[in-house]
Amino acid sequence: MCLSNTYSSRLKLGIDKQHNKAAVPASHHAVDIGDEPVAATLVLSHASQYNSTSSHLRSMQSVPVTDASSSVKMIAELPRIKAALDTAFRQEREVSELRARSAAVVERWQNVGVQGLGATLSEWEGRMTDAERSVRQAQVRRQRELDVV
Repeated sequence: MCLSNTYSSRLKLGIDKQHNKAAVPASHHAVDIGDEPVAATLVLSHASQYNSTSSHLRSMQSVPVTDASSSVKMIAELPRIKAALDTAFRQEREVSELRARSAAVVERWQNVGVQGLGATLSEWEGRMTDAERSVRQAQVRRQRELDVV
């Protein structure tokens, strides 16, 4: 007895045809019930996928299921993990703020300390040059006065 001749398969295919748009993508084409060679070709073309899927499912049966107690412990630690993440984010913000403040302090030290000291030293050097010039001029005047007398 063919699958397509049974009442339940015809009923199922009829329901599938009625609701095809909801369950099947638009690019999928339904096979006509009476066109068994096309259906057989379609099934045979996907036979290798059946074998690989079956093999994958069998291999998954051999994967041991982990003990639930480790998952329970992990779930119990979620509040602590969340608190640690919150602390890490808060610390990251604080470090960012401290870096910005440190950069401002270094910039102020550069402007006021280094450049200000440079300006002060330059002013002192100018004063010293003026004072040395005044002293030399005074010495030259005295020398001239002594030479004239």
